[in-house]
Amino acid sequence: MDQLLRLGLQASWFNDDALGRHLDRLYAADIHQVYSAFQLHVYQHERIPMRVFHGDTTSMSVYGAYTKPSKALQIVEGYSRDRRGAKQIQFGLIGNADGIPLYGDVHDGNTSDKTWNPDVLEKLHAQCATVKLDDFVYVADSAAMSKSTLDAAKSANAYLLTRAPNQLKIVKAALASADAPDAAWSEKVSFVSSKAGAAYRWLAAEAEHEGHALRLIVVDSSALDKKKENTLTRERETECDRLKQVVKEAAQTPFHCQADAEQAAEAFRAEQLPRFHQVDVTVRPQE
Repeated sequence: MDQLLRLGLQASWFNDDALGRHLDRLYAADIHQVYSAFQLHVYQHERIPMRVFHGDTTSMSVYGAYTKPSKALQIVEGYSRDRRGAKQIQFGLIGNADGIPLYGDVHDGNTSDKTWNPDVLEKLHAQCATVKLDDFVYVADSAAMSKSTLDAAKSANAYLLTRAPNQLKIVKAALASADAPDAAWSEKVSFVSSKAGAAYRWLAAEAEHEGHALRLIVVDSSALDKKKENTLTRERETECDRLKQVVKEAAQTPFHCQADAEQAAEAFRAEQLPRFHQVDVTVRPQE
């Protein structure tokens, strides 16, 4: 950096070749490590809080064939956030609760967050160890709910805060306990002064997943209750209109005998399976 930022430099020296050589030197020195070390000094100098960190990735799609493999970076197809079916690279970033970066990287286009999270947790732990930070909180999305990330969090002495996917058995069990009549919900709390603001309550449950003891928090929002109520009302009205139409069409269909009509009625009951309404079918002879 002293070669790039010092007195006496001339603009003509900053040509493509010179900048290219410096970029090569930065890559050889591990640019991700250089950047994170620089940011760590910024954190210390400005006394920026280093207790809670948020990690996430995003992708950038590119145009072109990119058929020649590269050892530095694989530009390939992967899970895309902007343009599916295109080759891409990915960016990862870790920052504190105020969004100030501490670590950033560029990685292969097909790297999964389930691979990236445990890898950066190890690097984050090494950074924190240099400033004698024994533990920290790592916040990430549901991709962090994996054995490798849980193992990495334990090794880093970090507290992992993430969203557990609904398909997990422990989540289904926690949601079922929250629906119980005697569920131990907290008192409702609002974080805004407005009366129209949402109120929240939560329920804690203990569980074990992939060999790790976890604490699950089920959160209920009054705003979501109202939204869900409106959604259910629309779905109920839509179902009612659909049933009226199919019932009208079925009632106008003649049958040659009662046996055929009974068979059609049974098939009608099996096909409809309404969520909000009950369907009764009666077969009557025409006069």
